[in-house]
Amino acid sequence: RMRARTQLDAPFSFAVWGNVAGNHVVLDEIIDAVNAVGPDFAIFSGDLTARGQRDEMQKMAARMNSQLDMPWFATIGDRDVSGSVRGSYATLLGASNFAFDVGPLRVIVLDSGDRGLGESTQKRLDQWLIGEPLAWPGGEITQSRIVITHVSPFDPSGTRGLGFRDRNEGATVMAKLLRSGVSHLITSHLSTYAEKNLKGLKMIFSGGGGAD
Repeated sequence: RMRARTQLDAPFSFAVWGNVAGNHVVLDEIIDAVNAVGPDFAIFSGDLTARGQRDEMQKMAARMNSQLDMPWFATIGDRDVSGSVRGSYATLLGASNFAFDVGPLRVIVLDSGDRGLGESTQKRLDQWLIGEPLAWPGGEITQSRIVITHVSPFDPSGTRGLGFRDRNEGATVMAKLLRSGVSHLITSHLSTYAEKNLKGLKMIFSGGGGAD
């Protein structure tokens, strides 16, 4: 899943949401709404569970598998790494850091479950931001990039509460995205909907998906 390319007819659409935190009632409502629109794929941006328990993750992932009418991909959030699922989420959801190309668009999905990326994830981000083909050498280089993760590099209210733990790391990541011409950064940890524009980078805090 880290090196994939999918050909879709233009225009295509996709859905992004997160922060369900085990609320299966709201998840069902979101799935019904997404299915009604009929995007080509969906990305879940973290906090599928409330307590990070393996059985909880299994049940919620099974719900997504059985009810969504399109392929879906997921990364994890801070709630997801708080319990027993921490060492086994990859067997349930797949890699939590990955990128794929859809036509001219590169979708980069990052694991910020520890409220940061860490050195290894930042190295992958550097590689993916270059834009070189993921699927095969010599292919077309993607022109557009979006980044999806759970925790925003900074809290839009100006406090530490809902951003990366380390403000220096948050600033470093934002600088990389701006230098690389990323068009959108989509997060879900804020639990409310908001939009900000930072020097052409559109930041979308995608709203709560059922979390308290």
